[in-house]
Amino acid sequence: MTQDKNQPSDWAKEAWEWAKKEGITDGTDPQRVATREEVITMLYRYYKKASK
Repeated sequence: MTQDKNQPSDWAKEAWEWAKKEGITDGTDPQRVATREEVITMLYRYYKKASK
């Protein structure tokens, strides 16, 4: 079975949708490897939301 690279894996769908809704990710390229810059930005966005 071929995975659609524009869709998250089944195990990640719920978390992916949550992160998009919360503005933690823009929702593009769910199958692409993330850079350290991207990971830090997502952690920072989460931290800012959680600390409110």
